[in-house]
Amino acid sequence: MITLPAAPQRATGLAAVLVAFLITQGGLAADERQACYDAYEHAQVKKKEGDPRKARDLSRLCAREACPSFVRADCVTWMEEAEKAIPTVVLQAQTDEGDATHARVLLDGAELTTNLDGRSLEVDPGPHVFRFELAGAHREVQALVKEGEKSRPIVADFRSPRREAAVARAPAERPTPSSVWIAGGIGAAGLVGFGALAIAGSVAKGSLQTECAPFCTDAQTSPSRSLFLAADISLGVGLAGAATAVALYLLRPEVHAEGQQPRVAASARLVPVVAPSVQGASLVGAF
Repeated sequence: MITLPAAPQRATGLAAVLVAFLITQGGLAADERQACYDAYEHAQVKKKEGDPRKARDLSRLCAREACPSFVRADCVTWMEEAEKAIPTVVLQAQTDEGDATHARVLLDGAELTTNLDGRSLEVDPGPHVFRFELAGAHREVQALVKEGEKSRPIVADFRSPRREAAVARAPAERPTPSSVWIAGGIGAAGLVGFGALAIAGSVAKGSLQTECAPFCTDAQTSPSRSLFLAADISLGVGLAGAATAVALYLLRPEVHAEGQQPRVAASARLVPVVAPSVQGASLVGAF
């Protein structure tokens, strides 16, 4: 009985393993190349559709070292172009205490983030609705994000309305105060009195022309002089009253719907002046 040596059997086994390895590696290489070609094709499609984020991700797949050089060169260029075209936003929620650092933000109905840390986030170009949810309240911000726009601020305002703004928006009226009518009445009475006293003085002076002129005594002329002096005083009171009424009307304050009277712009009052050499009235006010 002849026994064959074992060495040729071992050589045959090693050859079989090597052949199987080469076949497997060849299959893997073919799959890699096909993945590169698929990514290359779809990256161009997404680039034309205006979807820079997906175009960027597909370009990364065909820019790997395992891909053919001509494919890799184009994909690297497309990846850089897509990075520049992808817009980014910075989310901000304003509260009475300052900017919030945590809030739930939904982008077109899908959750985008819960952290407002000031960092920019990538979004697709186009119109979007950002919904901020914070402490049981929500705010919606509509924005048209443009391609290539970077770090665009999207701000939701959760601050309480200010009291001054509410007062400013409230309807206001400027009613005529009673002081206008009082001052106007004094002015009218003064002007009427001036007319009556001036007429009476003129009549008294005319009678002197026929009775004693030009040799009238002081006692005879005193009544007419008194009438003219009273007419002058009445005229001063009338003019001062009329001026006071006009000033009070023009400077009357606003009264808001809540019944609040925020401020009085000015005030004025009529002060009689009686002195040995001057009789009349003065308008005194704060403006």
